[in-house]
Amino acid sequence: MKTMKFGAILLLVSPLSFSELLPFDFNKSYDVYELQGDTPENVENSFDKRADFLKKNNFDGYTAWEYKFNVDDDSCEIKDFNLQIKYILPRLNILNSYSQSREDYRDYLEKLYRHEEQHCAITLSQLSKMYAIFINGQSKNCSKEIEKTYLIEDNITKFNQQFDTYTDHGAIELAVSPFGEDNYLKYCKIDFSPFINGI
Repeated sequence: MKTMKFGAILLLVSPLSFSELLPFDFNKSYDVYELQGDTPENVENSFDKRADFLKKNNFDGYTAWEYKFNVDDDSCEIKDFNLQIKYILPRLNILNSYSQSREDYRDYLEKLYRHEEQHCAITLSQLSKMYAIFINGQSKNCSKEIEKTYLIEDNITKFNQQFDTYTDHGAIELAVSPFGEDNYLKYCKIDFSPFINGI
């Protein structure tokens, strides 16, 4: 069984599973930290609530993935195949923050959420290709098909790193993405807004 792991313990699991829409199990979970403050400086300081590894890397959000699959090496029969996505995100508490905070942070937080959704979609698109290769291998030479999956596994990390490079970790939004994730964004939609107690 081949297993790749990224990220940490999953805390809050989304009630929605898109496995009925995808040919394999896919679930999202969230680790959220709250932003608040009665001045812009205090809101900015509340970003210090983020996990240490986010502070160390100067990230405000993060998308971790863990995928597992168990495929018969001779027949390419898929015994297990699943993807878990974990989003680590800030949410701004409107009621406990100065009145202009929502507008001051709207663009930034919405862009951050979109950026993390794209990381999920890039990963999901590559795993969908891998799944299709295993299905194809059931009627062809399985071992040759399995060899193709090694490149896809490399691409998951490579494409996500390139995406961060091209976008300067979300500071720039790409007009057209070269990673083929557009059809998967709907599955990766974050289930809540960046604002607590407000739209």
